[in-house]
Amino acid sequence: MDIEIRKRRKSVTLEDIAKKLNISKNAVSVALSNKPGVSEKTRQLVLQTAKELGYKFKEKEIEKGTIGLIMTANVLQDPYFFSAIVYSVENEIRKNGFEFSLYCISSEEETSLDEILSNSSFKGIIIVSSVGKEIIDKIEEMRIPTVIIDNLVESNWIDTVNTDNRRSTKAAITFLISKGYKHIGFIGDINHAISYKERWQGFVEAHEQFGFKIDREVCKIEGFKDFSKNPEPEIQEFLRGLKKVPEAFFCVSDLSTLVTANTLKDMGLQIPRDIAVVGFDDTELVKHFKPSLSMIHIDRDYYGKRAVKQLLERIDFPSKPAEDIRIFCRLNIRKSIKNI
Repeated sequence: MDIEIRKRRKSVTLEDIAKKLNISKNAVSVALSNKPGVSEKTRQLVLQTAKELGYKFKEKEIEKGTIGLIMTANVLQDPYFFSAIVYSVENEIRKNGFEFSLYCISSEEETSLDEILSNSSFKGIIIVSSVGKEIIDKIEEMRIPTVIIDNLVESNWIDTVNTDNRRSTKAAITFLISKGYKHIGFIGDINHAISYKERWQGFVEAHEQFGFKIDREVCKIEGFKDFSKNPEPEIQEFLRGLKKVPEAFFCVSDLSTLVTANTLKDMGLQIPRDIAVVGFDDTELVKHFKPSLSMIHIDRDYYGKRAVKQLLERIDFPSKPAEDIRIFCRLNIRKSIKNI
């Protein structure tokens, strides 16, 4: 008899569970896969019965739940940077056995984000955007494990994953100085994003380390109408109005780097013979410029993986202190720099 029972338990099927509970086989499958379509009460009953009957769970049927990726529409305006992160996040979530749901809202629609949080039973959330304090407070109140990418928040429970902008920029400027560059300009709206302000801080610290005074006449750090979408008018006006062109320019983003390099060429300057150019991000946007541009490279695939790893740790240890993970980025040295 014992042998027969053991054999029967080894071959327990979805149908056996369905018959036991007098529900459909499909309902059992949905419950075991943790997909929407059955009540939480039914889901728990199916799981309990499956365990009692000795059902052998398939890897995909192990209850893990859904992780939501939420981003605002303005993120899509920079597809070169964020698309790779989103793709990496989705792959890593699925690889770890969770379901994946993507939500995109306009930056003004925080009410819809509020509805998403209220109507969804997420195991965790990754946010790729800037969200207001009310949403942060709601997430904390609901205690949903959350990681925010490329933004800082004041929270006791929400983790963030960011580029180490200050150290990465400082290292790049230090490299330029070691190559003989002493008169270096800066281009980027430091009031547009925290990351740009941190890059400016790294720029300043590198100069301070070597005792070099920054020439503010060759630094364009404010006065942009729309830096992220179209910095071209202000950059062109600034460059063409310079009394003296520096030995090198550091730019805070791909777009500003590309605009700067093109404008300098239009002004008759040769890169790197007359001036060096270094930028930050290193996406496909700058790939085809000639000569090839030296860029601080953000590994966007790793960025996504690191965010998911941090979220899984937050799910396992929900009461641990909040962390801001900083990812250092190295300078990819190409043909836009020369030894002086």
